[in-house]
Amino acid sequence: MVAMTTLAPATTLAPSCRPSAAVVAVQVARPWFWPIGIAPAWFGSVVATGSWLPPGVGLWRLAAAALVMGPLVWVSLCTVNDLHDVASDRTNPRKVSSPLVSGAATAAGLARTHLISSGAALGVAALVGPVFALGTALVLALGWAYSAPPLRLKGRPGLDVAANALALGLLAPLAGWSLSRPLVEYPPLLAVLGVTLAAALYAPTTAVDHTSDAAAGDLTLAVRWGPGVVHWLGVGLFAVATGAWMIGLAAGSFGVAVLSPVQWLTAPLPLLTHAVLTRRPSIARLALVCGLFCVPAGEYLTQTLAR
Repeated sequence: MVAMTTLAPATTLAPSCRPSAAVVAVQVARPWFWPIGIAPAWFGSVVATGSWLPPGVGLWRLAAAALVMGPLVWVSLCTVNDLHDVASDRTNPRKVSSPLVSGAATAAGLARTHLISSGAALGVAALVGPVFALGTALVLALGWAYSAPPLRLKGRPGLDVAANALALGLLAPLAGWSLSRPLVEYPPLLAVLGVTLAAALYAPTTAVDHTSDAAAGDLTLAVRWGPGVVHWLGVGLFAVATGAWMIGLAAGSFGVAVLSPVQWLTAPLPLLTHAVLTRRPSIARLALVCGLFCVPAGEYLTQTLAR
């Protein structure tokens, strides 16, 4: 259960300055995170079927799956994170709009929202299917373990990265795959790609927030080992992900063999960009790296869906 302790916000807004209910809802739900769950699930579905939408799966099930992977799961993850990260959020310039920091929400209100969104995610996921529901439960459990004591994996170097890599790099693509194919048929190389890519993109975020995390006593990967080590770890993980991508395309592990000249030209660019930009990481720079990876991924999807 989420602790219902009342946490004093860093600032108390005057009634005339309080944000509207719509603004608070956006601050709580963070809709810009939703594609991070939906996109890998859709990618897993495309690899499984070679189709834009999995054949034989009703549109209502697809809509339900998107509802779970997008708003329901992310509201649950964000609220439990807000509840237990308030100490570091108060000193983090990126988190000034966090509901507890701004005073727009209370701990008790966020706790209720967390419980409602978690229950709704599990209920809707059960309608999609038992395997999908199990995966949803695992994602919610990882989110809880990452943020909340006594585990609080965020403060355990290495486990902070692993929790996010497993949720986004393995369980999310598996969710899309599970809509039409058994889990035992999931390509091992796709699991390697997903986990290492997610870890490579998440690890630098610990360097972005390492000052505020250190002040709050959170022993993240960057606080424990320093931003320099995190930078090279991220580059190494991204290199493994790039290798898994190229080998998988050449071997047809992702459905069809589509290792084209375009891949040879574009696949190394995200790795090189990651190596340069994460020396001084920011969320915007990591978003740019993600955008560049969409180029070889988009070419793969075009080739796959055209067959």
